[in-house]
Amino acid sequence: DRMSIEIARGCTEGCRFCQAGMIYRPVRERDPEQIVETIVSAVKKSGYDEASLTSLSTADYSCIAPLIKKVADRLAPEKVSLGVSSLRAYGLEEDVLDDITRVRAQGVTFAPEAGSQRMRDVVNKNVTEEQLMTTAERIFARNYASMKLYFMIGLPTEEERDVREIVRVGVRALQAGKRIWRERGKPGAPKVTVSVSTHVPKPHTPFQWCAMDAPTSVREKQAWLKDEVRTTNVDLRMHDSETSWLEGVFARGDRRLGAVLERAYKKGARFDSWEEHMRLDLWEEAFREEGVEPGMFLGTIPISAKLPWDHIDVGLEEGFLASEYRKAVKSRLSPPCGKAAGAFIHHTNLEDARNDPRKLVCYDCGVGCDLSAMRKERLVFLSRLGAEKKRVRTEEEIALVRAKVPKGRAAPPRVVQGEPRRFRFAYEKLGPSAFLSHLDLIRAIPRAFRRIDVPMFHSSGFHPKPDMVFGPALSLGIYSLDEYIDLKLTCDVDDPNELAKSLTAHSAEGLVFTAGVALGANDPGVNKIIDSARYVLSFPKSALPGGRAFLDERAAFFEAQTELKTLRKIEGIGKWVDVKAFVRTLTVGDARCEPIVARAGIDGDMVHVLVDVAITPNGAVKAHEVGAVLLGEAHAHVPYVVVRARMGAHEAGEIHTPLDTPRFRKVKTERLVEPEHDLPPIAEERAEPEITVAP
Repeated sequence: DRMSIEIARGCTEGCRFCQAGMIYRPVRERDPEQIVETIVSAVKKSGYDEASLTSLSTADYSCIAPLIKKVADRLAPEKVSLGVSSLRAYGLEEDVLDDITRVRAQGVTFAPEAGSQRMRDVVNKNVTEEQLMTTAERIFARNYASMKLYFMIGLPTEEERDVREIVRVGVRALQAGKRIWRERGKPGAPKVTVSVSTHVPKPHTPFQWCAMDAPTSVREKQAWLKDEVRTTNVDLRMHDSETSWLEGVFARGDRRLGAVLERAYKKGARFDSWEEHMRLDLWEEAFREEGVEPGMFLGTIPISAKLPWDHIDVGLEEGFLASEYRKAVKSRLSPPCGKAAGAFIHHTNLEDARNDPRKLVCYDCGVGCDLSAMRKERLVFLSRLGAEKKRVRTEEEIALVRAKVPKGRAAPPRVVQGEPRRFRFAYEKLGPSAFLSHLDLIRAIPRAFRRIDVPMFHSSGFHPKPDMVFGPALSLGIYSLDEYIDLKLTCDVDDPNELAKSLTAHSAEGLVFTAGVALGANDPGVNKIIDSARYVLSFPKSALPGGRAFLDERAAFFEAQTELKTLRKIEGIGKWVDVKAFVRTLTVGDARCEPIVARAGIDGDMVHVLVDVAITPNGAVKAHEVGAVLLGEAHAHVPYVVVRARMGAHEAGEIHTPLDTPRFRKVKTERLVEPEHDLPPIAEERAEPEITVAP
């Protein structure tokens, strides 16, 4: 749900566990002007309200500070938020954080990778605890509510105190945030999340020869973390050790795993990276049947051994990885390429970059970088961004960080956007769009307006949102010929029907805007008009026991009852719904059904049921609840398709839509009150059909 723009390929950090940092050398940076124009154009064409700058180490981009400022300048007026991924916990200038804050960033993520300084030296993570805490203070001083820290366990030479130090780093970052908030008078407390994954030795890295921790060892270390976090307010999240074990086998395995993979697939292994679908028993069977011992791929490998991937040349000099491995065992750092004698790539302005006399250092990894050419290129980049001199933070920026938050809830900023113009649009949800959830729809429609460059009116507050009011939400998977939305724009529209056509052309397949109309200041909202909905339930004749006669019999039973209840369960909470109280008419084989299902694209030998239901201030009944009661529990397995054919105001047996009701007058109908029932006892609850309701 965001537009991601890669700003650089490769990385100079040299982390010893990172395969990408080794195989994507040398560093290549995209032209900053191209980045700015690409991200602005991409946001407009895609309609996304969030963008992100990505690379292996985004903060190492040579002119990241002026780049973020320029991107923020272009995105802030469009109400587009900016995310910056893969930040490191040092070298982040305060003006960079100020600029990110301007575009509604809610939290930041850093990857210290290890808890103790010794382990950070082992993995070659060039960050100190002092730098990490300084960054935490700067983050929370800018009203960021959360900070996420990524760590790994199972690293070479790791000891218990190194593992426990992971949580302690998170605790110290949280304490720094609480102190900053307390000094500024900000209520509440910030949130620090410590996310811990298991290290998997990867080919083409200095750790390719290291043993991977066994699942029992990983679980023991995870227990240490749980013990350490028990009395803290740090949020701890850990990765499943079994998935990491399988990943480790495939990371360092050879061609024998091809047969194992195929056999596990044929046994039913699917979507294994999703923990709820992981079937380790199938993989263990596949290994046994193919005569492959997976543990042989997870132990320590001699440096002199022939590796399954040795024939693949990624450009690194022979012996470079082994040299880094030996340094790791001795807890020795290798400062990032180009920085050992001068951090030229961190210069934020042309003047400082030109006057830096320090030499650049190359570790001769074999890639053959031209550091002098890279330095010249980065001078050009700084010039193109207009970063001639060091940026001086304004008094307003400094005051914003130092200012104390007044007692009570601070007033949200008011967005200046002129007088709103109200409009109502009718639309259809057919084909693939029937499987857009309501939350997806809330995101999809503003994107369509952004694509056609029609500005929507936004709410005021800390997190402005497009001002939209939808008609009654549609359950997932139901087709609809008649949906409505009221919204506000900040511009005049000569012909709302033409605007509807433009929206259709720039929306997902099946999302068709059929009409539009301007609303007056006193016209009632769409939800004050809609009190009825018409559905068509289409049943395959071959699936019905007895064909249409079965539905005729069930419809007669439905009509004869005074009360028909079903249990609606949402997130484990049950509520009885009297379906009969909401159904106005239910007719099998109504002639009006055929053109409706044809328009929805439904084909086949079907029996159709037309259902008109009431929508009351106290709620409504769902189409699938009507279908469940109509079929009865014994035949709940019978499939059927649902189309919402019409919504609006009920009058004299017909439903007038919010576009054809004379000036949207509210037709008064008998107000239905949804019956209240207590939850059933367990035995009775099991006897009732369970309705699955989409959020």
